[in-house]
Amino acid sequence: MGRFLFGGPMEEKVRIRKKIRALLSGLPEEERHRQEKEVTASLLKSPPWETCCWVFAYLPMGHEFNLEPVLGAALASGKRLALPRVERKHLQFHEVPNLDGPWIVHSYGMREPEADSPVVRAEQAAAEGLLIIVPGLAFDSRGYRIGYGGGFYDRLLSSLPESVDTVSCLFREQLLFGLPVEAHDRQVRSLFVSGKV
Repeated sequence: MGRFLFGGPMEEKVRIRKKIRALLSGLPEEERHRQEKEVTASLLKSPPWETCCWVFAYLPMGHEFNLEPVLGAALASGKRLALPRVERKHLQFHEVPNLDGPWIVHSYGMREPEADSPVVRAEQAAAEGLLIIVPGLAFDSRGYRIGYGGGFYDRLLSSLPESVDTVSCLFREQLLFGLPVEAHDRQVRSLFVSGKV
């Protein structure tokens, strides 16, 4: 592992999170919408999308890439959609029939389904064809990502069968040359980013 200007990989991740948050908050709305439209169109034509029956995704918060058109497309095309709730140190996915809510706002700021909505296990969904859309703040071309620091998606990804497709949708400002990697970090299989062929 290489040397880091500001200490070890944890310190470097803190610096990168701060940098990317600032970039995303300053991204003009017109450019944000242009990139979201391009990336969404690319994802909706991709083999992982076309072959999946289940989509595990999330509701965007703050300056995150707006996934709601993707979620709506999943439901409109007959795919089954599940969104996460934080349960202690893990994510539990719940099937949702529409995007009308009601949603519970977690203390971390993300919107979650209500606890009594049907729980879907990743193993069950994987047997039918599962695509997981993974959030993050920063990514590199290898598929490594820096999230918000809770480790929820690294734990999820480490528990999945290898057959499960994992993707992320991101603004090109979030794609960096290389990220600090720790032993627990897990890669996303495919990145959908504006300008990427």
